[in-house]
Amino acid sequence: MRRFFALFVDRFLSFLLFAVKVTAGLALVLVFPGFCVYWFAAGGSFHPSVEVRDEAGVLLGKPLVKEIEGLTLDKRVDIVVLTLPGPLSGSLDGAVLDYAHRQPDPTALLENPVPYPERFRDGLVILAVSPEGRKVGCYFGEDVQLSMDDQKDIQNAAKDQFRRSDWRGGVLSMAREYADAANSGAWETIGMFALAGAVSIGGAVWLFLYFRSGLKAFKNVRAARDYYSRVVRDYDSIGRYADLIPEDSSYGAEAIARYRAFCKEYARFPRIAEDFVGGFSGPDWFRKCAATSAKAFRKRAFALDSQGRAVVKAAELLTMSPGWKDIWTNEVGRVMEDAERILRLRESIGRLSYSEPHSVRAPFFEDAQELDAWVSVRLARLEALVLELETGETGPSDALEELDRMSDEIHDRAERLIRAAFRIGLSRRGNRILEREEGDLFRESYEQESSPSNEESYSGSWKVNGVSGSYNPYTTIRPAFDFPPPRPSNVGKTPLTFALILGAILTVVVRIVKAVFDDDSSDSSSGSSFSGSSSSGSSSSSGSSSSF
Repeated sequence: MRRFFALFVDRFLSFLLFAVKVTAGLALVLVFPGFCVYWFAAGGSFHPSVEVRDEAGVLLGKPLVKEIEGLTLDKRVDIVVLTLPGPLSGSLDGAVLDYAHRQPDPTALLENPVPYPERFRDGLVILAVSPEGRKVGCYFGEDVQLSMDDQKDIQNAAKDQFRRSDWRGGVLSMAREYADAANSGAWETIGMFALAGAVSIGGAVWLFLYFRSGLKAFKNVRAARDYYSRVVRDYDSIGRYADLIPEDSSYGAEAIARYRAFCKEYARFPRIAEDFVGGFSGPDWFRKCAATSAKAFRKRAFALDSQGRAVVKAAELLTMSPGWKDIWTNEVGRVMEDAERILRLRESIGRLSYSEPHSVRAPFFEDAQELDAWVSVRLARLEALVLELETGETGPSDALEELDRMSDEIHDRAERLIRAAFRIGLSRRGNRILEREEGDLFRESYEQESSPSNEESYSGSWKVNGVSGSYNPYTTIRPAFDFPPPRPSNVGKTPLTFALILGAILTVVVRIVKAVFDDDSSDSSSGSSFSGSSSSGSSSSSGSSSSF
């Protein structure tokens, strides 16, 4: 029962992880299209609705309304132009608030008339002036609130005109200044589009990589099953070939040892498959551990298949069975790739040495000529070995030993060539290029074994003196290799970790939301919405006023 429950929880969390990741990716992808739809359908093309409440009787309402309605804003805003008659008994803030309370419907201006004090409703902008009180102010709903500096700029824009009793011109200047302060600038707009585009592109790339990882994991497992199916089909025939391998040579003994390792790996491969990918199904393939395990499982199956084929090739070559020439060509491929690399290294050193004096370049030209001659001799020797194998003059084991000696000689010459280049001191730039591109690459290719656990050691193709060829470096008789170490899939660890992280995130979000609502409730009950005054004016969280 516990095992069934654990499996159910693992599957549920796996589906939840998949759904959350896909939903998050799609949400990111839709950020830019959604922003474009909002912007071109609505954003940046709003005209405010305007209401003039000229209680002081100093404005011509209709012309002023048309001029303010002609302004363009980034969002929907209701602008109320308010003039208050008579002298003020207190601040303009309090007078505007009292005026809002005296209206038949206070909610036309206030967000919540009870309890007192209140905020102005969302989307509302009040441009207020008291001609006799010599006060000017601007007040905002919470969603259209501007900074105190912007509020001062709006008030200052009208003061000169108000001092000349140009009330209509002053209010129009305030409205225009508000539009300039509230609207996004051109660079800010470009930045918003660029940010939205970057978010969408990032989401698309992330989704692509996420789905590709899952599909690649599934593809790796399918390839591994194909390798294993071929091994199962040919297992008996591989055993028969192994019986033919002579044990009187080092290569024969090595091939028999590889066959025994092959049989041992074959016997435990079903268990290996269960450890690597046995617990994956459905959305599990899109988890990171699935991609890692599937890749390791494919390498494991590839190694098993390559070992079996290497045993067959060893038997055919060591017994000189029909088709041994193809196997010999495959063995020679590694030597040919070694020769290609040392020739490429020599060319690179020769190009870099042109920046050096002639006395420095001369030894390299001599070494290059000697190296070319040496490679030509070794290539001719490889052709002669084929004839000697055909006539029986040279045995297969002796021929393989000669291939090993050639590879060792190439390796030694490459090392001497690199050491000589550094010893005579090529230019500093040449040293960096040599070390980064050719030297390290060539040394690394010899230090690493050509095995399925390291598929980058040999490329499987070569080109020497205009002649090119290809071979399979994983089925050569030389050298032997071990199977990759087992790496279990660790099914269940990723969803459990995700569940813990998700729980922590939800806890933090709940606390933040709760704190925000607590702050809102404390703000609404503290009576600080309209507070603060000075000799020159007063300010509040919803607006401010000043004298002119």
